[in-house]
Amino acid sequence: MAIGLAALCSAEAVASSMASETLTVTATRTAVKSGDVMAHLTIINRQEIDDASAQSVLELLQRRANLDIRSTGGPGQSSAIFLRGTSPTHTLLLVDGQRVGSSTSGAPAWEHLSLDMIDRIEIVRGPLSGLYGSDAIGGVIQIFTRTPPRGSAATKTRAEATVGNYRAGHLGASLGLSHERSSLSLSASHRRIDAPSASNPVSGAFTYNPDRDAYTQDSASLKLSHELWQGERVTLSLWQSRGDVRFDAGLGNDARNQQTLSGMQIVSENNLTASWRSKLSIGETVDYSKIRSSFPGRFETTQRQFSWQNEFVTPAGLALLGIEQRRERVVATTNYVATSRTTDSVFGSISQRVGSQSLAVNARHDREDQFGDRTTGGVTWGWEVSSRERVYLAAGKAFRAPSLNDLYFPGFANSRLRPEQSESGEFGWRLSSLDKRRGIPEWTLNLSVFENRIDDLIAFDAATSRPQNIRRARIRGWELQLDSPWAGIDWRAQITAQQPLDTDTRKQLRGRAKLLGSFAASITRGPWRTGIDVASSGERFDSTNAAPSSRMAGYALLSGFVRYQLNREWELSLSGNNLLDKSYELAKGYNPLGRQLMLTARYQGR
Repeated sequence: MAIGLAALCSAEAVASSMASETLTVTATRTAVKSGDVMAHLTIINRQEIDDASAQSVLELLQRRANLDIRSTGGPGQSSAIFLRGTSPTHTLLLVDGQRVGSSTSGAPAWEHLSLDMIDRIEIVRGPLSGLYGSDAIGGVIQIFTRTPPRGSAATKTRAEATVGNYRAGHLGASLGLSHERSSLSLSASHRRIDAPSASNPVSGAFTYNPDRDAYTQDSASLKLSHELWQGERVTLSLWQSRGDVRFDAGLGNDARNQQTLSGMQIVSENNLTASWRSKLSIGETVDYSKIRSSFPGRFETTQRQFSWQNEFVTPAGLALLGIEQRRERVVATTNYVATSRTTDSVFGSISQRVGSQSLAVNARHDREDQFGDRTTGGVTWGWEVSSRERVYLAAGKAFRAPSLNDLYFPGFANSRLRPEQSESGEFGWRLSSLDKRRGIPEWTLNLSVFENRIDDLIAFDAATSRPQNIRRARIRGWELQLDSPWAGIDWRAQITAQQPLDTDTRKQLRGRAKLLGSFAASITRGPWRTGIDVASSGERFDSTNAAPSSRMAGYALLSGFVRYQLNREWELSLSGNNLLDKSYELAKGYNPLGRQLMLTARYQGR
């Protein structure tokens, strides 16, 4: 019942609770204290984003969430992530609760998401189709855009400028205002870098081009919220992130991709009764790409989304019940047989805690006009062994519907494809020590052991030149994470050991490493703050059959920063990525950036 009361509290009470412990919503779709989540959860707040000195969302996720990435070159080039060894299309991206991605490729353009518009990120590993539907086989990553400051009368301003090698430059500004029942948040940014060639001769004659591949990114976001007289809070949010990148498509081909991601949404939240909280949202997201090259094209995905979610405090526990509708529409120069589809969904969950034990069950039914009905769900049992120790067991089913490229791309598609489906299980153990004087954990240790079996895996069949449901995958592994402020230094260490195997061929799945690790340490002394980051990955293969010629060696990348607080408002920082100028590969035949050095001046007014 404690979870239910936290979810149904007023906005003021939520803010008060967050002051002592972060609330998270992605794992359960309800507001829950992060320490009560029975899943492997990572939260990256704005301070951590600034400390990481990452230049992209991909870099940030690699360092803080300890996952594999694949990228065909430097900034802005086509990229993908592998969460717990699953495919790039198996991780669902949400921005402020809305799905973002391309219905043609089946994956989001992570490389064009701007860090400047982000307030925090929540990463939840494990199957979540029982709450979110298709694509959530490996997990869900939710981005929350900038939010206004709390308080009846508060103002927060921020501006920063960065210069660096590769003729890199960045300008960003944000403004947050709150007055009585209204609040406003605005942000805008511009980023550019004159990156060297994204490819090398290994990529092949149809790709390699030694020219430079510059990238620019522009973003803006707005969030306006007002509380009505009866307690209902209405929020309007708008955001856009636009990338313009030159990519390699052979000699003499000045190829260029201009891609824009955007979203708009209106949300109404209200405590209808003391035990009933309602959240109604309507909006749309757009993924628009315009390619200029010897083979030009235009692809636009619009996802119109409606959701009504209700939380009830009942004698049986906190109950969640909701309905959703999503309409996908594609406009493209490619002649697809079908260009739209609609998914109607109903979902629900119930969670209860009795003494030291808790139980949560969720289920979802999706009806799609292409593949008919599909039901998924999950169950989690947790036990609070003591105030310091918790364990949990979880199991779930998830699925992923084929993309329009899989089904209808002319000459290379298969309209008979079936959705991919998975079954998984997980054991988790969390141990912590509490600083009684400050009321915060002295250190926290998290261990997760997982297995995910995926059937009807969609793969390109060279014999037919079309995708087929011909593969199965099994991913077993464990994750260990330690966070501690020992000796006045904030430490974070993570390691992931996994076996991402194609069970039909017994080969290592493409792009996935068997061993991943990350390490971070930061310290504050007076006006100085210093930190380092290390992200590492084992060997990977950039082919579906683990061909020796596609082997990519393991690597470890060192990054760091030094920051000096000039006064209450101004600070200067010097940061660097890949400080040892490590030569490594994220995709065969493509070049990540070498050493990057950046000088930043930042103003924060309150």
